[in-house]
Amino acid sequence: MNTKFRRHQDTEVMLLDGEYVIMHMNRQSITKVNEIGGIIWSLLAEAKTVHELVLCMQEQYETTYETAEHDIHLFLQQLGEYELVEVIEAVEKEPTSLPYRTAYS
Repeated sequence: MNTKFRRHQDTEVMLLDGEYVIMHMNRQSITKVNEIGGIIWSLLAEAKTVHELVLCMQEQYETTYETAEHDIHLFLQQLGEYELVEVIEAVEKEPTSLPYRTAYS
């Protein structure tokens, strides 16, 4: 199963003194994140898997896959606690079988 994450639809973000300020309109809460958190937040405009986020971060920063994966998991968990991200469970489709045909002579 490929779980994807995206920003909650009721959030807005502002850049203030080098920090990203995320506002959840329904909860009336404000959360500040650093530059790297802001980059991840920007990537979450569209649903992404942790794997996709890790690859994007590796393009911009020198880090191992394992370190980036661990940090992103923690960050997403924190965002989830504040209801700032939505979790999308992707259901794996069963392979569709082709119609069976027999050849007759």
